[in-house]
Amino acid sequence: MTALTPTAMPEVSVEPSKKQNKAPRYKRMSPLSYVILGLLMFLSCFPFYWMFVVASNGQDVIAKVPPALVPGDNFMNEVRAVLRTVPFGRNMIN
Repeated sequence: MTALTPTAMPEVSVEPSKKQNKAPRYKRMSPLSYVILGLLMFLSCFPFYWMFVVASNGQDVIAKVPPALVPGDNFMNEVRAVLRTVPFGRNMIN
């Protein structure tokens, strides 16, 4: 067997890193960026809110023009009616 001899590592000169005077990316966002993000969040969440509003109001309130924008007090009655009509538990197992 031959003996392994350690070899000298080549010297690597490391220059000190230059400081960057740039602000972090999150500090460079303009107010317009926040407005756009807020609008996108609203557009993403509004359909879920609307489903809750429609589910909690009766058909007479839903058909009104302009439609109601606040949830009604009929939500639990509607949920019970759906659970009586549709075998939800069995469908979830399937």
